[in-house]
Amino acid sequence: PTLPPGPYADTKRRGEAEVRAGGVPYVVVRPNVVFGPGDDFVRNAFRSLVASAFVPVPMGAGPLAPVASDDVAEAIAEAATGRIPDGSTVPVHGPEVLDVSEAFARVGAATGLRAAPVRLPAGLLRAAAALLSSLPDPIVTPAQIGLLARGLDPAEDPGRQGATRLDAAAVARALEPGPRAPGATRPAGERTRTLAAGLAERLRPVALVLAAMALSFFALARLALPIWTVVGIATPVATAVLWRLVPGATAALLGRPPAPGRASFDAAAVLAATVAGAWFALSDGAPPAIAHAFAPVRAIVASAPRLPAVLALPLLVLTEDLVFRGATLFSLAGRLGPGLGSVAAAAAFALVHAAFLAPPALVGAAFACGLVWNVLALRHGSLWPVFAAHLALDWFVVALVGG
Repeated sequence: PTLPPGPYADTKRRGEAEVRAGGVPYVVVRPNVVFGPGDDFVRNAFRSLVASAFVPVPMGAGPLAPVASDDVAEAIAEAATGRIPDGSTVPVHGPEVLDVSEAFARVGAATGLRAAPVRLPAGLLRAAAALLSSLPDPIVTPAQIGLLARGLDPAEDPGRQGATRLDAAAVARALEPGPRAPGATRPAGERTRTLAAGLAERLRPVALVLAAMALSFFALARLALPIWTVVGIATPVATAVLWRLVPGATAALLGRPPAPGRASFDAAAVLAATVAGAWFALSDGAPPAIAHAFAPVRAIVASAPRLPAVLALPLLVLTEDLVFRGATLFSLAGRLGPGLGSVAAAAAFALVHAAFLAPPALVGAAFACGLVWNVLALRHGSLWPVFAAHLALDWFVVALVGG
C-alpha cells in the first residue's frame, strides 16, 4: 500500500531506495498493520479502551488489513531462503479488510471493553497526538494518526495474504502475558479486581455521571448561587441520571451489607478518626492557623438551615459514595491496584469539590476522608460501612457548625 506523506513513511522510502542502490540482493517486505505478542497496535487499542469507550477515529479513515507477526515472519523467511525472487517488493496483509473502528471493536470484544467510535477531523487528532507524544510510551503518535487516516488498503497492491484473523485468540496472544494490576498478587488486589469485573458494564455510564456532576457543580458555582443551592440542584440531578443510566445497579454498587462485627468496628474507628479531625478543625477551640484555614468551611456549613441540610445529606452522601467509592474506586483499584487506585479515587473526589470552588481546606479534607473511606470500602467490599461513617460525619459537622 502507498504510505502517506510524513517522517515515518519518508524514512521507509529512503531506506528502500538505499537498499536498491546498494548493489546487493534484496527483497522488500511491506507489512500492513502488524499485530502479535508485544505489538503496538492491539496493545495501544486496549490501553485506549481502558481509558474510555469512546474511540477517536479520523474522518474518512481508509481501510486496514491487519496482519499477524507470524505471517510477516513467514514472508521474511521465504525471502531469506530464496523462495521469493531478488528485487521483489512484497506487500503482506491479513485475510480481512477492516475499518479502524471495527478493528478497535474486535479488541474490545476480546477484552470485555466497549468501543464506541467518534469520528473527528484528522488534523485535530494529529494535534492531540502531538501532545501525547511528549509522554513516555504514548498511546498514539501523529505519524500513526496519518497512517490510520490514509489507511493501508491491500487492494492497491495485493501482494501476499496471511491466514491469521484478528480474532479473540489473536488479541489475547498480542496482549500476553496479559494486563496485570499492580498488587494483584495480594488478596486485596484480587478482591478489587473481582469487584471491578462485576461492574465492568456499568463503569463508563457512571463515569459520565461523575463528569456531569463536576460540570454542573462548576457551572452552577459560577452563577453566584449559594453553595447549598448548587448542591441542592446538582445532587438530585446527578442521582436521577445515575438511576437512569445504570438501572438496577445500586445494589451491585453498594454491595451486600457485611456481617456485624469487624465491619462495624472498622466503620466506628473511621468515624471516630474523622469526627476527631472535624472537631479539631471546626470547633471554637481550634488553633488559630487551623481556624483561619477552615473559616470558609464553617461559613459554608453555617449558611445551610440545619433541618433541610440533615434531610438532604443522605441523598448527597449516597450519590457521592455510589459514584466515587462504588464505581470510580473499584474501577481504578481493579486496574491500578488497591493502593494507587485508592489515591486516584480520592483525588477525583477532591477535584470535584475544587470544581465548584470549594475552599482549599475543604478540598484537602475531601481527599483525606475519601482516602480513608476508600480503604474501608476495599477492606470489606461493600459501601454500607462507608455510607454509615460518611453520613454520620456529615451530620456531626452540621450539628457542630450548622445554622
